[in-house]
Amino acid sequence: MTNNLLIKRTTLPNGIRLVQFPRSQKMTAQLSVVIHHGSKIASEKSAGIAHYLEHMVGGGSKEHIEAMHSIEQNGGFLDLSTELEYTIGSADVFPERLNETSQLLSKLFFQYDFEKNKFDLEKKVILNEIAESFDEPWNIVDDMLRKNLYNIHPVRHPILGYPKTVRNFSFDEIIDAKQTFYTPQNTILILSGKYSDRIAESVVQNFIEIEKSKNLSKKYDCIEEGNPKKTSRKTKAGVSTVYIGFGYRTAFGNHQDNPALELFSTIMGTGESSRLFRELREKRALAYRIESSNCSGEDFGFFSIQCAVKSSKIKETTNLILKEITNLKTKKVSDEELAKVKNMIIGDFFRGIDHSFNLQVQLTRLELLFADDCAIPKYLENIESRSVDDLIEVATKYFGESNSSRVLLTPEKN
Repeated sequence: MTNNLLIKRTTLPNGIRLVQFPRSQKMTAQLSVVIHHGSKIASEKSAGIAHYLEHMVGGGSKEHIEAMHSIEQNGGFLDLSTELEYTIGSADVFPERLNETSQLLSKLFFQYDFEKNKFDLEKKVILNEIAESFDEPWNIVDDMLRKNLYNIHPVRHPILGYPKTVRNFSFDEIIDAKQTFYTPQNTILILSGKYSDRIAESVVQNFIEIEKSKNLSKKYDCIEEGNPKKTSRKTKAGVSTVYIGFGYRTAFGNHQDNPALELFSTIMGTGESSRLFRELREKRALAYRIESSNCSGEDFGFFSIQCAVKSSKIKETTNLILKEITNLKTKKVSDEELAKVKNMIIGDFFRGIDHSFNLQVQLTRLELLFADDCAIPKYLENIESRSVDDLIEVATKYFGESNSSRVLLTPEKN
């Protein structure tokens, strides 16, 4: 199985990194262009500029729009998204359309110019998207937690940006950001699914002639200072329950503690057999949705728990969550439970490999964090090798009161 999990990595003469992960049993092929420019690069004044650029890639000119439509007309699908650390355009197409698709992606990201009238149009679209996100309580809680957990790191800003920053962006600022960050040296090509060596060569040929940039984008480094903000609260019209978020600042994505943190998160709030699901939903019917997550990147990491309860149940719910965290700090997990959560994480990872777009995201993350042909088997081994003592160690290390934050989103009437 290990040979089937190896990643083939090369660097083109112009600096583009090529990551290949062929899957001959698949019916389609996937090609992603990853720009190492996400929302965490931005200051507060420029929050949302990476997301704005992504919109321009999809709709920044007549040529951009026609290219997007062309992929769909040929039975393919193209998804564009902005994340904390990168922007990605992922196409899923018939193998015989891969060469044509790579030509279109090359033009979308590096060749076509933007039009001022499309810039003005996309500004309105983005402001509508931000307004939509304000309607979703879970998005608000997530933004509140990141803003509490980080005092200076730009991961505290929303990926979409703020309405004020988006309104203030100029056309020249977007052009300048594109010229700075959309360069071969800042790009990863990810090719997966069903394709031949000949097709792979044609894909490379469509990107290899893009000129190397003379002005390299500076690597962003931010050292977070101080403890997280302890609590914050917002009210919102139109909600009937209280949304609760617990957050803890944790380790970077390539830190040795991260596999144990993933296990911790799965134990706490992943799936119907998780501790919080059983305690809050099965036993007491306090909440419908209870989730935990361990989010990490090149220079940040945070753990979160989120649920929604009646206002009269806030204290009870809070105490139960804190009790379960304390239990993981003081009591050893059984071998049976540890084996279960390892199986869950590994099973979820393999399901991601089987899913066209999730695979592209997984390969992007592995490349940014590890840049290793053996990244997949090493990741799986790191999960398998964690012990019950490792869990207690990371729980004690990261889940203290001084490292925590709690947020509440309540109905206006409360």
